[in-house]
Amino acid sequence: MKQLKETISFLPDSNHGAALLAWWKSLDNRRGPRAELRRCRDVADVLMTQEFYNALRSILPGERNSVEAFARVVGLLAHVEQHDPHNPFAKRLARGDERSTPLVSGLRFRRLLTVGVDGLYIPMLRILRLAGRKADIHDLATSVYWWNERTRKDWARHYYENAMDQA
Repeated sequence: MKQLKETISFLPDSNHGAALLAWWKSLDNRRGPRAELRRCRDVADVLMTQEFYNALRSILPGERNSVEAFARVVGLLAHVEQHDPHNPFAKRLARGDERSTPLVSGLRFRRLLTVGVDGLYIPMLRILRLAGRKADIHDLATSVYWWNERTRKDWARHYYENAMDQA
């Protein structure tokens, strides 16, 4: 795996985060590109779309080292229908919207945490559907772009601190 630049951040107050939100919002008015991205079965398919390169030019201009990581972000965000700001995605998986049971079971969540970066796209897409296609796009983008041990630990903390006792 290529080394990713540590300076890339999708946090809301960053330039990349603002550009990401603007791009994601623009998909509401451009149904064709969104549909094309939603039909992608994996990261390789995302890399074969014009919309991926449009997003790359507008959000990470000049970036060449992390295109596959960014393709995961673009492909998955095309499936998000509602932005849920300031709510970490793993916390949402544990609590949902006013539910007493987690949106994602503890077993499924633990399986997700064992997935490597190369196999992340499909399991994350399934989890996103279970979450009602609602996510904090900044948190989701950061997590799938930087999917590593630190991300997994952060997700575990957000999930288990907010999950109801399933014993």
